Amino acid sequence: MELLCSETNRIQRAYKDPVFLQDSVLQQHLKLEKFCQIPANHLDQQEDIKPFMRRVVAQWMSEVCEEQQCEEEVFTLSMNFLDRVLVVTKSIARTNLQLLATACMFSASKLKETLPLTAEKLVLYTDNSITRQQLLDWEMLVLSKLKFDLSPVLAFDFLDILLDRLRLPKETQVYLRGLAVSYINILPLDEKCVVYSPSVIASACLCASIEKITNSWRAALYSRILKDLIGADMEQLVECTQRVKQQVGDKDSKYSKESSKDPPKPLHPGTPTDVLDISVN
Repeated sequence: MELLCSETNRIQRAYKDPVFLQDSVLQQHLKLEKFCQIPANHLDQQEDIKPFMRRVVAQWMSEVCEEQQCEEEVFTLSMNFLDRVLVVTKSIARTNLQLLATACMFSASKLKETLPLTAEKLVLYTDNSITRQQLLDWEMLVLSKLKFDLSPVLAFDFLDILLDRLRLPKETQVYLRGLAVSYINILPLDEKCVVYSPSVIASACLCASIEKITNSWRAALYSRILKDLIGADMEQLVECTQRVKQQVGDKDSKYSKESSKDPPKPLHPGTPTDVLDISVN
């Protein structure tokens, strides 16, 4: 008698439910996103944290999520947690910024991952600059500051709904979605992009993706369709699209320069020295 083991390492995923593509869901997301908006000057109130420090730690978070092959929403959700905590807390020291970022990734991973990032692994990514107990304590701090509101509306919530409304061929939809996902995860690196609502970000990333595979004329046509769907200002949508293309261009040029130098790659993204080794003077 043979015993057959059907267990695999492949992550099981639920089938996409067409109910989530209905107009009622889109309208509900548009209502809720107004309560998830982060102020444009949310870093101005910080006494010890500067905008460039957020950019440095955001880049580190992006690299950790990319190396661990996290779900597509983990990084964006982590940055949402980080910015919202910075909005309601003025007394966070720069030396605790990476600890806060790690706690945000820890919480976001638990929400979105089938196999979430472990505390031990995240401590390792900080070059052991924090302890496991500190991470657990700051996880509770993050949850309390967010008042356990851990399901904000993100650009990903609009992506499939808007893509479905464009009535494109299935193969084109799949390719566009892949591009748009990568663009959505680039925008949080820039603290100035918090001024855009999730629906505008999703629409802008789709417009930039369409322009990449077709032309600017066709992208402008679809941008008007998306503008009407989300009820956004056309000027703001165009502005966000330009910022998306700028961010993508900056990242591509950065990677091309790094690849030309061909430096030895570290085993894992370490603690950014820009965050820890900052001169007060």
